[in-house]
Amino acid sequence: MAINEEVMTIIRILNEEGFGVLAGDLMVEISQGRDQRELDEETLDTETADYDAREPIAPEDQLPAAMQILHRRLVAPAKALAEGERLLGELGQGKPVRIRFVDPVEGIDRLATARDDNPNFPLGRDDIGRSDVAEKLDELLAQIAAPGAIV
Repeated sequence: MAINEEVMTIIRILNEEGFGVLAGDLMVEISQGRDQRELDEETLDTETADYDAREPIAPEDQLPAAMQILHRRLVAPAKALAEGERLLGELGQGKPVRIRFVDPVEGIDRLATARDDNPNFPLGRDDIGRSDVAEKLDELLAQIAAPGAIV
């Protein structure tokens, strides 16, 4: 199914801002349609369901679907990471805990590398366990999904 102009605008913006992989994933997911497992479980007959089949997304539903995809890819993981840091901090006698990710191939801590490259890197000890940036992004995605938000 063809992707509507609003979603194509978001894809172009993501691509221009250096998020080409995310833009490509969004384009593929919207053009392929919804997986049957994402549909209402009450109306899905799990005995006869063809999980390889996908349901086309109507043009008027594509923008909200795109926002849901971006939420799943960006907001939900960021909130889960912040919650994990909070819980680890509570378990660690109240001391802040930063969860870090090390590149499995190169063995490089990307956060440390980013800090070395940019001494004004925005992450510090005071943002551990905070999800306010993810919540702001979630609000922005909701605003974008509103009818007529993209012209």
